[in-house]
Amino acid sequence: MQWITLAVCVSVGLADALPWLQAAANVRIITATDNNTPAELVSGTALVSHLAEHSIEATFEMIKIDGSSVGKVFEAYVEANAIDLLVMGAYRHSRLNEIVWGGATKTVIGRPPCWVMMSH
Repeated sequence: MQWITLAVCVSVGLADALPWLQAAANVRIITATDNNTPAELVSGTALVSHLAEHSIEATFEMIKIDGSSVGKVFEAYVEANAIDLLVMGAYRHSRLNEIVWGGATKTVIGRPPCWVMMSH
């Protein structure tokens, strides 16, 4: 069984998900971006180290958005990798912004690609 966690507003979501992450056979941290910045790499690496302190072995990937929406990128990744659980933060931007422009939260809630655990 493969599980996934996202580095999106992750502090609350990660703490809430620790029991599931500790039981998972495979934990993947992903961030969807077109700007592979050093800060994003440092953030992902720090999250892998933090999970290791909780006896969780995880990998980190940066996935290109390539003109798509973040929610659709997450959906495609989940389907391509047979992910069982998606853990993510919710409403990183204001709810009004999400309603008007859409966003990863709205996309995932509207069409959950697998079991989803969200925290805000």
